[in-house]
Amino acid sequence: MTDYFKQLWADLVQLCHAEPRVLATWLDKDKEKIQSCLIWLILGSSLYGASIGLWRAPLQSFYVAIKFPLLIILTTLGNAIINGMLAQLLGAKISFRQSFLAIIMSFTLIAIILGAFTPLALFLLYNLPFSSLWTNISRPSSCFKQAGCYSKLQQSRLVHKR
Repeated sequence: MTDYFKQLWADLVQLCHAEPRVLATWLDKDKEKIQSCLIWLILGSSLYGASIGLWRAPLQSFYVAIKFPLLIILTTLGNAIINGMLAQLLGAKISFRQSFLAIIMSFTLIAIILGAFTPLALFLLYNLPFSSLWTNISRPSSCFKQAGCYSKLQQSRLVHKR
């Protein structure tokens, strides 16, 4: 069992290094690498989804921890289907499984990076003011709203100076 976890960790390190010659050999070892990528994808995106869902409520955290990995996996499947069909039409020598593995490797990297942002999201959650119906200060989308308002204000100042 410990050999399995060592192999998972080795796969994670190889994936994060993203050396093309190493990852090209992964396309020959379909089943083990797809399983490894799926495990890391689900783990990273579930952690990030739970931390973002916790902004609203603990139960929402549970739901987002389930929905976010499903969303990423379904997006990966859709992209793999399209790429697999295009590869067949264009005469590329790549199978659907290899196309799926190439796409899931990129989505796994994104999930790992998002999973690494989990402590930051939890830090923001516990250090920003409480969110109520009247104040939306501590919601993640409020940062984008405030940045948009600030840029609009700067834009209007620039226009009025001319």
